[in-house]
Amino acid sequence: MTTRAATPDPLAHYHAHGASRDEMARGGLKAFFAMTAEWGLDDEARRILLGNPGRTRYYKLKALQEPPKLSDDELGRLSHLINIHAALRILYSSGNAVAWLTHIRAQDSHTPWRGSAPLDYMLTGHYEHIADVARYLDGLRGAA
Repeated sequence: MTTRAATPDPLAHYHAHGASRDEMARGGLKAFFAMTAEWGLDDEARRILLGNPGRTRYYKLKALQEPPKLSDDELGRLSHLINIHAALRILYSSGNAVAWLTHIRAQDSHTPWRGSAPLDYMLTGHYEHIADVARYLDGLRGAA
């Protein structure tokens, strides 16, 4: 049986800086919709990455018309996705960042998403798959 490293609290940085839950939710959603637009994702793909909220709730979150009430799972997903975006911006130009997310590479055979593109792996909807990609990029960023 394979064991995974414990996933650290992806929101620890924000808690340490005194951000309220509403501030984290609003800022996280704004960043999420901007970066997923850069990645060329449609609303269905965005819903999957957010953990499949119902359509009505999703469109309310997208509109940011009221303070968003997000679960710990949703906030964690946003945090990991924002970290992925930040790491890609450090490691690659904009076009290359999207290419990294969307292409299958032979050298990825040692990664959790072996045989698929990182974005496809994340679009399975599993929280841990998003966290896997974030951890992998953190490792690359540490070596850069």
